[in-house]
Amino acid sequence: MKDSFKVRTDVKKRLEDLRLGAEWHGDSGNSTSLPPPWLVKEKFYRAREVFRRNFFSIFFAHLSGLFLLVYIPNMLNPLHYTGNSSNLVRIFRRYVSTMCHVRKWYEGDIWNPEDPAYKSIIITRSMHRNVADRLNGPCQNVVMSQYDMAMTQFSFIGVIVLFPRCLGIYCSQEDLESLVHFWRGVGYQLGIDDRFNICDGSLVETEAVFHKIMDIVWKPTIKSPLPEAVQMSKDIIQAMSIVIPFLHWTAMMKFWCRLMGVPFKEKVLFALLDYDVQVIEVSCLT
Repeated sequence: MKDSFKVRTDVKKRLEDLRLGAEWHGDSGNSTSLPPPWLVKEKFYRAREVFRRNFFSIFFAHLSGLFLLVYIPNMLNPLHYTGNSSNLVRIFRRYVSTMCHVRKWYEGDIWNPEDPAYKSIIITRSMHRNVADRLNGPCQNVVMSQYDMAMTQFSFIGVIVLFPRCLGIYCSQEDLESLVHFWRGVGYQLGIDDRFNICDGSLVETEAVFHKIMDIVWKPTIKSPLPEAVQMSKDIIQAMSIVIPFLHWTAMMKFWCRLMGVPFKEKVLFALLDYDVQVIEVSCLT
């Protein structure tokens, strides 16, 4: 009982601290030349094997997180500003490029300056920093903040921690902990300050924080989305259906709304993959 109370108290404090990140620049300025003192390399590198065994499910989770991320209003600003999401061709290039970078991080060594994974994550951080500098400006409010970086971090690891079995990720608690630790390290290398890194803490504490982020940040924006957010999410799915043909926006929304407990009333034809990689069609009506 005391442990449960402690976790609830810690979660409340973590969320209060996280909100303060909205006033801080998106890049913390921390050095990438040395790993942080909290890094446990054995746990960090274990994520490679977890990724290898769950390649498709993890990439599907990442794509899902990114397509849901655009429902958070602040996340649309960088996408519109860069012009990399102005049409389907650019969206396709943007998200394929993102997935290629992420694959390098899983399979390489983001702590070794000679490794392609390190070079990839530094390039990504530099692009983020440049966009943040231009959006924020010397006399403007913080537009691309540490809070926004934390929400982006959540889009990659949050849905995996909250819904692993639903995504087809069958792994041990230790494996799940390694994925969380991996994204804590990735967040650090991308410029997230330790105060705002949502992967800090035990798996129980992290899961509790993720549940709260889902409840108070993601669900409300998906229940009452901006029209441009809906259109952007549709464009992302349409663009990525080039390489994943069974992707369909309505089916994706139905699937995720059910998992999150968010109403989505529409007749939809699901195309699900079973373990033999055969297509099963299920008609469902709410």
